[in-house]
Amino acid sequence: MSTEQPTPGPGSTVAERFKEAVAHHRAGDLAAAVAGYRALLAENPQFTEVYCNLGDALRAAGRLDEAAAVLEEALQQQPALVQGLLNLAGVRRQQGRLEEAASCLEAALRRKPYLAEAHCNLGIIRDALGDEAAARRSFETAVDLNPYLAEAHFNLGNHFRRSGLTHEAETSYRRVIELRPESVAALNNLGTLLRETGRLREAEACFASAVQAAPDSAESHYNLGLVLEAEGRTDDAAGAFDTAFVGRPQAGLRIKRATLLPPIPESETAIVAARARFADGIAAVRREGWKLADPLKECDWTNFYLAYHGENDRALQQAASAMFSEACPALVQDLRRTVPNPDGRLRLGFVSTYFKDHTIGDLFRGTIAAVDRERFTVTVFQVGEADDAVNAAIRDSADRYIPLPRDLSAARSAIAEAGMDALLFTDIGMDPATYFIAHARMAPVQIATWGHPFTTGVANVDYFLSARDFDPDSGAEAAYSERLAKLDDLLLCHARPAVTWRAADRERLGLDPDRTAYVSAQSLFKYHPAYAAIYADILRRDPEGVLYLLSGHREHWNRLLLSRMERTAPDIEGRIRFLPHVDREDFVRLLGVADVVLDTPVFSGGKTSLECLSTGTPVVTLPSPYLRGRLTYGFYRRMGVADCIAEDAAAYVEIAVGLGTDRDRRLAVSERIAATEGVLFDQTRSVRQFEAFLVCAASEVSG
Repeated sequence: MSTEQPTPGPGSTVAERFKEAVAHHRAGDLAAAVAGYRALLAENPQFTEVYCNLGDALRAAGRLDEAAAVLEEALQQQPALVQGLLNLAGVRRQQGRLEEAASCLEAALRRKPYLAEAHCNLGIIRDALGDEAAARRSFETAVDLNPYLAEAHFNLGNHFRRSGLTHEAETSYRRVIELRPESVAALNNLGTLLRETGRLREAEACFASAVQAAPDSAESHYNLGLVLEAEGRTDDAAGAFDTAFVGRPQAGLRIKRATLLPPIPESETAIVAARARFADGIAAVRREGWKLADPLKECDWTNFYLAYHGENDRALQQAASAMFSEACPALVQDLRRTVPNPDGRLRLGFVSTYFKDHTIGDLFRGTIAAVDRERFTVTVFQVGEADDAVNAAIRDSADRYIPLPRDLSAARSAIAEAGMDALLFTDIGMDPATYFIAHARMAPVQIATWGHPFTTGVANVDYFLSARDFDPDSGAEAAYSERLAKLDDLLLCHARPAVTWRAADRERLGLDPDRTAYVSAQSLFKYHPAYAAIYADILRRDPEGVLYLLSGHREHWNRLLLSRMERTAPDIEGRIRFLPHVDREDFVRLLGVADVVLDTPVFSGGKTSLECLSTGTPVVTLPSPYLRGRLTYGFYRRMGVADCIAEDAAAYVEIAVGLGTDRDRRLAVSERIAATEGVLFDQTRSVRQFEAFLVCAASEVSG
């Protein structure tokens, strides 16, 4: 807004009237301001400064076409009027006419290239037009011209973040906060960046500052809740979400709050209470009739931790799926397409977010490559970005590789248009995108399997693919919403880990050379409170024993788990130690130099157990009634080795201590493992069984 007074005519009070109109403008009384400016122009149409202010007032009032007409009239009178160009750029931007807005700013900058704010605004428009390189140049020019222009630093930070330049984005956001300590937008963006990179304490501090600066900011409370949830501070997260919901009563937030689950439950009683709240929360959401247009965008939800409670989750999973299906009926659409199949081979699609350097990518890459191309065509659907060696191997082994955006509608359409006869979802429940995608009908046969060994509850998932020994012989069907299909072998064609051993690996990896090393290398949410006592009993029975756990990605989780373990057995304090995360080869070496590896009851190791058995180190396991607690057991059954399979908690302790304290016994078991572990690797038996199952399932559907 210009405050430069028009030149008054003889005997006129134009200056006073202009000041009065500007005062109305500043006070937000736009109608009075517009009337005042128009009255001045009626007397003297040559007052170009008044045109600029009138255009700005009309823009602020939402009267964009009138604003544009006024400003264009001013520019006809004075084409070099920089303020008119800047104001017209603002109007065109609001109208969505971005190319014209950019042209106005470029014209203004040709006359006054030192206008930092204009460069910043041009960067915003170029960014919206998709010209990221030009946008960055504009933001950097703005910062160079005015290092104190917070908006330029903020937008440059946003550009860096979208470009994956995390360090540069952080630097820009921190500069904004230096200039404007109470910038809620910068605090939220920096906090989100820190949360996404695992720096939860710093992220929490940012969001707490944002809440302090703007106590009514629903976004800040929501972001704080996300960090507290990730840290395992579930009650605090619930409070933050409740506050956010007051200011933003949306369906996605209502569902998230209603279904919160602790990653490290304090006790068995806490699990019972959490499951009851979960069930009650889903029932309440369904009664209240909330609606979602796009569940992935609005909710970004999984109930990942439910699987680690060790219970039959079929009813809860079905209730959760029903909740989303009722909130968004389009979620369960039949999207199948009739796509010609000239060569007659069965068209098989694999779907995951994790076909990359991830446990899922590593476990299923061999299966994807081994499918018989004489009988099947294989299409890999990768949700989200993936670009590493594992992804390259999977991509190269597929007949077709289709990257899917994290956009629910676009992803489902792309899968449906590919015309698959069968879809295998390797890990439904680990990522929100694949969970929601699987609700639609995109192929005649849709299958879930053991990448996340947990029933989906989704009506359009027809089968859960398991295996004999891995699921119990009788009664297993009751845990699945899908039809349970058992192969003779678990669907697995996994390469044996190739690791070069190094001298002194044991000490280098943090194990005490003079103590018995009991290693349990699982994610911390796998440790069920019902079995906390077994670790204490092992250490009591072996005074020289030390239990080594892998540090969680979230420091607070370490404290939660250690507190739970030591609370039940204060006499073992100091003999539970956390090891830092290591790379893949050192992880296998760690398993190989351990004296005994302890599997987690309720939810056993999968890839970890395979890697451990490849080294010959004994893994003590206690199978549960469900697939997720029987993977190590199933591997041993396939090998024909039963030495390390416990029938109950007491036997688990007995086997572990016996192996840990009796070197000869340990070596004998290791020799039996080494002689038989080869049956687990580089085999295609299960792939052939899977192919036979697919043919039967497809034939059944086609009639």
